[in-house]
Amino acid sequence: RRESSIRDSMRTLIVGGLGFVGSYYTSHALTRGDDVVVLDSGFLGAVCDLNAQKLLDHPKVANLRIIRDTVADDAAVTHALKIYDGVDRVLHAAAQASTQRAIEQPRLDFTINMAGTFNVLEGVRSFSPDAHVVLLGSHRVWDVSSRPVETVGKRVRWVGSSLGPSDRWPLSVKPRDARGASCVGGIYYTHAYARMYGLSVIYGIPCGIYGPHQFGGSNWRQVADDRWLSWFVVAHALGIPLQVPGTGHQTWDMLYITDALSAIDVLFDHATKHKGEVLNVGGGPKGLLPHLEAIDLIEQFLHKKTSIELVAEQPWDDPVFVTNIESMLGLGWFPLVTLTQGIEEACQWAERNYGILRRLYG
Repeated sequence: RRESSIRDSMRTLIVGGLGFVGSYYTSHALTRGDDVVVLDSGFLGAVCDLNAQKLLDHPKVANLRIIRDTVADDAAVTHALKIYDGVDRVLHAAAQASTQRAIEQPRLDFTINMAGTFNVLEGVRSFSPDAHVVLLGSHRVWDVSSRPVETVGKRVRWVGSSLGPSDRWPLSVKPRDARGASCVGGIYYTHAYARMYGLSVIYGIPCGIYGPHQFGGSNWRQVADDRWLSWFVVAHALGIPLQVPGTGHQTWDMLYITDALSAIDVLFDHATKHKGEVLNVGGGPKGLLPHLEAIDLIEQFLHKKTSIELVAEQPWDDPVFVTNIESMLGLGWFPLVTLTQGIEEACQWAERNYGILRRLYG
């Protein structure tokens, strides 16, 4: 394997590098001294443009190449892999992340999520077979809809269970929608490519990653499932009424972006030893946050109240989800940023960037 000990720097390809997680990891890799290639179609429009500008302002921008093309095009993936005559690491963070859009446009979801994942795996096999590869999916692969729930105070919890499904094989995957199905396909292709070709590839299943520079849609249904907290911050800062599903007691675990970056580093480090495996990444039981408690914290940090509209829950809305991170804990990783710290950082960012957010959302 061609490592940084032989070269002056690590060569890293980040697919989806103009999205939220991808742009953060791009900055992280540049700061570390990597030569970085970003492949991104700009699917999120103005949000990608803002993230691109942030990266172009990085002190080590000379080590960055941005390719505006789609992961659904195998030729684009090949081009990205060949810029530095192969790469040492690949992060596949490109995704169609909205459950609503997956239901309305399943072909689009398949093209980006399923075909895109195949293109990355096949491209690595053909042009960088020694690279370490991390692919990111969605916790929508886990079906917890049959678990009984109860509401205690402002929180929903499972009856008789405290953790979500394990990431150990055999997997209890049972997708309820196209988005989950494309992620399940990605999991099995990852496992197959590791077994057939010996690729050092590992599949991370994140839940609830949030933080500054994360944007959402203009109402609840347009916000990708995991982006609800950051949208609450943005909407609150702009004085936009919040649409909250159900009773507002829906409870998910959340993970601050810097903790997600450290988790990705751990996945890269273990991609050979745990090739083909799946690992959950999330805040776990200590990161649980109901919607109404989140609103209380946001109001505290932004020093103003907001109006709330309760809207109907959708069939794919899990009233509670707690990521089972026992495997990641076993690798020595654990979240460091508390919910209070993370939400305060997100609120401060929203206040500093009020003008940009107002122009973005009108």
